[in-house]
Amino acid sequence: MVIAVTLIVSFAIRLTGDPAVMLAQGAGSITEADLDRIREALGLNQSFLTQYIGFLRGLVVGDFGRSFMGGTPVSDLIGRALPATLALAFASLFVSIVVSIPLGIKAAVSRGRWPDQMIRIFSLIGLSFPNFWLAIMLVLLLSITFNCCRPVAWRASPASLCPRRRWGSF
Repeated sequence: MVIAVTLIVSFAIRLTGDPAVMLAQGAGSITEADLDRIREALGLNQSFLTQYIGFLRGLVVGDFGRSFMGGTPVSDLIGRALPATLALAFASLFVSIVVSIPLGIKAAVSRGRWPDQMIRIFSLIGLSFPNFWLAIMLVLLLSITFNCCRPVAWRASPASLCPRRRWGSF
């Protein structure tokens, strides 16, 4: 599965165009020699198969390469994001267990009656929302409506990360 996903992503990146040209956008006037130097530095002048095998070798030893945008090791970027990701995953697991077990017990105890029907409808509605949309709506709800956001290590001011707006001011 990992090989299939990495192959699809690698092909998709190649289909979007030359990565060297995309990296050089906004750099002003750039020559073909500059593009060749970028391709050489990133190993983009090698064949697709050679690049992919090199990626798989790095994947096996835990070397995910360097970020195109910052030049920092990707493993460092993953390491910085991992604690927040795990905290969010465990928090969502905890909330889903705390909500679903009592509701499941209540539905089982009152089988066929209105509490069971309401819990079924509530569950169906919850399963019908796409996860990405629900996540965006929860971010909006918590950050804008309840003003529950804290700035993280971004390159922006705290005021721009957590504006005190209400729904009517958009």
